[in-house]
Amino acid sequence: MQRMKKLARAIIPAIFLTSLLYAWHLYRRDGDRVEPTPPTDSVAVGYKAISTPPEATASSGQASALKPKGISGGDTEAEAATEVRLSVPLEPIYTSALRAKVPEDRASAFRLATLCLAKEAALPTPTKSDVARITGVSLEDAGRILLQREDAISRVLSFCSSGNASNFLNELRKLPKPALGPITKSAHVFANSPIDQQQNFQAFTQLLANPLQYPTQFDAWLDSGAFLALAKRHGLNAQQTIDVGNALFERFVSNPDLLQIRKWSHCIDQYACNEAGDNKKVLSVAREIESHMRTQRWDLLLVK
Repeated sequence: MQRMKKLARAIIPAIFLTSLLYAWHLYRRDGDRVEPTPPTDSVAVGYKAISTPPEATASSGQASALKPKGISGGDTEAEAATEVRLSVPLEPIYTSALRAKVPEDRASAFRLATLCLAKEAALPTPTKSDVARITGVSLEDAGRILLQREDAISRVLSFCSSGNASNFLNELRKLPKPALGPITKSAHVFANSPIDQQQNFQAFTQLLANPLQYPTQFDAWLDSGAFLALAKRHGLNAQQTIDVGNALFERFVSNPDLLQIRKWSHCIDQYACNEAGDNKKVLSVAREIESHMRTQRWDLLLVK
């Protein structure tokens, strides 16, 4: 039983790492290397701290974001064309992403394409006993989770069928580097050299200073080993970690469809199809992390 629970806890970073290794391959393929962005004197330079209390800026159903100072929003037309909506077919999103002038505008399409390829592959078919052992619920509840999981798989596959993920990724490889932008390259790649560490830190802070501008990157961070380490520091279990991530995503990103896809993915991969029963701790930790983001307390967010 302990072994199964440990396996369940390892699923999130494993899936996340698989997608990021693919991204890393795009950058390193054929010996190509992306030149790092010039370091600034201070990582926080160019960003305006938000002094408004979190309670006054975030409410249920209302997305808010930390606005960067002196940074353009990129190609507005491309952003609109590549915005993910469940009511919009994926193929036009893939096509627009390949034509986007700003590399970051391709990130959402890339993450969706890797998600679709993973879900289109043969997925495990757990039994009620498997789910009960992994999640610690009763067999009756495990049966309900399996039904919810089947529904999530059906909805994700239906959405994914509206675009050719494999063709998009093949075309993405042909684009000049960086194909996905500096945050994708730096914020989720662990490196040991001082130069890489500084570059990674800059990417992380740029992302966390404005999650609304980088929703896909923020989504990836909430599923990363870095966020798992932060959740562990707050004493969260696996379900609470997912719930806090969903709460933060809803507070900072104004796209409910991306949140829905995120929830479906967790239901499929981690059998996390429902929120935790007692959410007082979830809300408390979500408020605390939100406050640290708004006051740019990177030292409390980036756990080594």
